[in-house]
Amino acid sequence: MNGASIIFRLFLLPWQLVAKLEIISPDKHAAIIAKWLTLVLATYEAADFFQPGRDRFANPVGANIAESLPRIFAVLVAGDDLGDATLPLDTVVKIRAVQDFTPSRAVSFVYDLKAVVREVCAKNPKSPEAPEALAALDSRIDRLALMAFDIYMANRERLHQIRIRELQSGTHHLTDGSRCSAAIFRKQQREAR
Repeated sequence: MNGASIIFRLFLLPWQLVAKLEIISPDKHAAIIAKWLTLVLATYEAADFFQPGRDRFANPVGANIAESLPRIFAVLVAGDDLGDATLPLDTVVKIRAVQDFTPSRAVSFVYDLKAVVREVCAKNPKSPEAPEALAALDSRIDRLALMAFDIYMANRERLHQIRIRELQSGTHHLTDGSRCSAAIFRKQQREAR
């Protein structure tokens, strides 16, 4: 099959290719999600701390990511409207938006899924995954990544608006540590020694 044929099928007949996404057998879904979760959590400095299985209240980041990734993957492979992935995607991206990630690194976890799917599907040399089905999945992952970037930017904008309101109202003194009474007390203690 030539490239033009694949492009024709991707853009003109997406409903037929969505049905072919089921070719990625359900028995591989758990392995794909587990590998993807491991890659996402590895982007954090304290990756071991965020591993799922711990108390969700002691580990809210790991728990939220572990709950959201399977929901995102289910929407991708089911061929559902990508809008159905907005809530779990927002959960993951919101966490990454408040951390010290560059925009590209914050949303790169979406693209990591492409490599994970290929790695897990390649373990079985007689795997029935059709190249056009994987191309359709890649297209959906690309659109999901664009959604993730939009969500990331909206969250960053919200953070900047909050910071601007803090500066305008004078409450930034409470959060920047320079005027916090506990910070002043510690500084005085250090100077007194």
